[in-house]
Amino acid sequence: MTRDRDWARIAWWIGAAGLAGVWVTLLLLQPDVIGKPFGVDAMAYHSASLSDPYSGPKVGLPGAYLYPPPFIQVLTPLWLLPWEPFIALWLALELVALAWLIGPALALLVLAIPFVLAEVAIGNVHLFMAVALVLGLRQPSTWAFIALTKPTVGVVGTWHLFRGEWRHAGLAIVTTLGVIAISVLVGFDLWVAWLDRMRGDTGTAGPAWMISLAIRVLLALVIVWFAARRRRPIILPVAAFLALPIPWAEGLTLLAAIPRLARIR
Repeated sequence: MTRDRDWARIAWWIGAAGLAGVWVTLLLLQPDVIGKPFGVDAMAYHSASLSDPYSGPKVGLPGAYLYPPPFIQVLTPLWLLPWEPFIALWLALELVALAWLIGPALALLVLAIPFVLAEVAIGNVHLFMAVALVLGLRQPSTWAFIALTKPTVGVVGTWHLFRGEWRHAGLAIVTTLGVIAISVLVGFDLWVAWLDRMRGDTGTAGPAWMISLAIRVLLALVIVWFAARRRRPIILPVAAFLALPIPWAEGLTLLAAIPRLARIR
């Protein structure tokens, strides 16, 4: 029976990989089906130069690169790949993340949902953040990925503080600060450029956007507190979405973490 289950599982993954290939092929043949240029966000990462990544388009425009320096410093080897193998690898990783979160069969079905298909097709990082959201509850150092990708979403890491899990909270904080320290040592100019970029973009966005972001982050903090006190990690993806710097529809793919979080006791 065990061997039969193993073969069945392998068959599911092979079938999922094949159908995922069909989805990707359809996107390549008909990229305007998502209403955005195919791979637009992944292209922003790929085209960002380690020497000057923050001089591109303004926030909200195609090609805008806004992530903190550790993101590009760690992933620079991927940027060295030509565009075609890079986007193929990025899409494959997105699909693997989605399949891990909700299962390969269901992953193929939810790709029919517009914002899920768009997330995979444009190559953003919300699905990777959803994976980190699940892993962070037991491996707190994983929170560093979230905090150093879309920093405002790092508010979900207060889960450990609200639960009095001081060792876990300390590990998350030390890991994040350690990555920042190493990043500053090897690329101090990048941090100066990023902070300048953030100041410029917040000025461009205007006070209304800043007030909206502050309210959403505060509300997310309340939700995390409620989830921690009630032992309901299943609510954390909602807080993560609210805390996104810009809550695009594709950010709703953070909710893909819910099935995995529902199993955590």
